[in-house]
Amino acid sequence: GATDLDYDLDGSELAKITSNGMEVGGASVGHITVNGITEANSNSISGTVTIAAGRDNSQVTFATAATTFNALAVQADNGILVQVDVTADVGVLTLDGDSDNDTTGDGSDKIAFSGGRTLTSEGAMTLDATSGGIVRSGSATMTLKADGGVTISDSFSSTVSGQALHINADTGNDGTGTFTIASTKSLDSNNGVLSITAADIQVQGNINSGTA
Repeated sequence: GATDLDYDLDGSELAKITSNGMEVGGASVGHITVNGITEANSNSISGTVTIAAGRDNSQVTFATAATTFNALAVQADNGILVQVDVTADVGVLTLDGDSDNDTTGDGSDKIAFSGGRTLTSEGAMTLDATSGGIVRSGSATMTLKADGGVTISDSFSSTVSGQALHINADTGNDGTGTFTIASTKSLDSNNGVLSITAADIQVQGNINSGTA
């Protein structure tokens, strides 16, 4: 039917599931809220958990309390709202805030970080939002940490001036984690201190820390 199919994912449900990978949502699913998934809740899912809000104008929101999965891929038609810390403690962490790469019927299409967020992954971290870009708000430091590299696939901006952004793409110090900003895209800290640690840095677009 035409009714939104909204879903709240919490730890008590997830802890009852054992599998090698899992998909929550899909092409016809509306808004999804992820609330306080702990390491103990998600450890029985050994592969990648895919969360998909594919219905037109639908979003995925991480809210209330921090969330941890072994590996996580998130796809949303009209944006991902990250209001708490998110961790992938075994594998990749991928956020795609514009899964259809199309603005039709959508008002956001971005990855929106609020406050002093920390994103952590043991594998590669990828942030992608083709139409709306990646936007952080709030007066607090933001941190991206990955052992397998950090890729910023679309322009990343800050709405509040002077807020620090720390990126470590090689947390294991093993010489394998590359930081990449994609071609024609920009990373702008809006006059905030910007630090990047990586085994290699691939600046295919541009980086601007302003007066910091």
